[in-house]
Amino acid sequence: MQTEVVDRVVREHTEMQEYLLQWEAALLQFDSGDYTGWQRGIEHLWRLVPFLDAELPRHFRAEEEQLFPRVEARRPDRLEHRRLVFRRVGDVRHLSQST
Repeated sequence: MQTEVVDRVVREHTEMQEYLLQWEAALLQFDSGDYTGWQRGIEHLWRLVPFLDAELPRHFRAEEEQLFPRVEARRPDRLEHRRLVFRRVGDVRHLSQST
């Protein structure tokens, strides 16, 4: 069970990274300075929004409900490390909810 959770988190992080790289590439279209580039950038962003809008909250919930409790149970001695990781996840979650 633990291996499945870790494998799923790694797979989701890899997928999320790909979407965020696509997001960044779309934003770079705005640097072109021409209307066509801006239009391509906006179209690309709008294609990514539904996925990110649905997957970011679902992913954070899954980590909080499935991964974090297992990490806490398995490594109670790593309290400071867990706090740092959880704080970073909280920072990203806050950013995703504020947009």
